Amino acid sequence: MRYISAKDTAALIRKDLKADFPGIKFSVRTNTYSGGASIDVEWTDGPALSTVEAITNPYQGKAPVDQTDHAATVTGDFDGEAVHYLADHVFARRQISEDTKEALVAELAAALNVSAVETGKSYPTPELVYTACPNYRYDQGTAYEFINAISEARAA
Repeated sequence: MRYISAKDTAALIRKDLKADFPGIKFSVRTNTYSGGASIDVEWTDGPALSTVEAITNPYQGKAPVDQTDHAATVTGDFDGEAVHYLADHVFARRQISEDTKEALVAELAAALNVSAVETGKSYPTPELVYTACPNYRYDQGTAYEFINAISEARAA
């Protein structure tokens, strides 16, 4: 079995992300700690979280066994060879730029028929959210939740 270090795994992730999303700047950082390692992948706007996770998740060296903290080693594939990636987990986080956030706040204010929205305040879910996210299932939420849902749906 070939073992691929967390540092080398991060390099493979960077390469794949650059190939699939050439115009997007990704931050790919390795964290090593006693007992393991992880990789954090972050970007602003750009592709949806689920799209990036489809690329990064196969690089995880461990997977949950059950509803406890236990995880099992996963055998991965690299160019047809069975490998073990030494980064236990790969965490992906999509950020929203201030420009995108401001535009969505303005859209939400218009959809809610208010002069301004407070990001932490709860509102009835406007049609704008259901249109952008047909599977959205809550009848109320915060502006913060609506902004994230709409941004993610439009990125997909």
